[in-house]
Amino acid sequence: MKLQTKGEIVLAALRKATLASNATLTDVEPQSVEDGLEDLDLMLSEWRMDDDRRGIDLGYAFSAAGVAPLPDDLHNLPGFSYNAIITNLAVRIVVDYGSEPPPSLYAKAAFGKERLIKWLTRWRTPRLQYPARMPVGSGNHLINGPRFFPGVKRNGGNSTPDS
Repeated sequence: MKLQTKGEIVLAALRKATLASNATLTDVEPQSVEDGLEDLDLMLSEWRMDDDRRGIDLGYAFSAAGVAPLPDDLHNLPGFSYNAIITNLAVRIVVDYGSEPPPSLYAKAAFGKERLIKWLTRWRTPRLQYPARMPVGSGNHLINGPRFFPGVKRNGGNSTPDS
């Protein structure tokens, strides 16, 4: 399932919240889609936490200031984030309709958001590179290799990769 536009994400969230369905031919009102688009922008803005990029920043294409988001706008979200965004948006939308989200939907939303946070943490964490002069450890050898970590050797100010 490749969701290309913001409107498709909102419709998927409405289906997850059981407020719309293709099987039962439940139509979606235009006002519901507009509210869902605003909720989507608001939710991802809250996740991003301003411009310091410390929150969950997935590259979402926000609407310009003072312009309402349109269903045909592209969202620029990575595919692995769809389920987390759809379920969290569904939890927000269900509350607008005066009902409580089911525990299973709430659990899926929390798990999806947690997975996004873990992915971003791993992606943002720099890889530790030990210098070539650092020993591997007492008795620990890289598979039949040298006793020092592979890395960059320093030769009087010139740095060259290990050969």
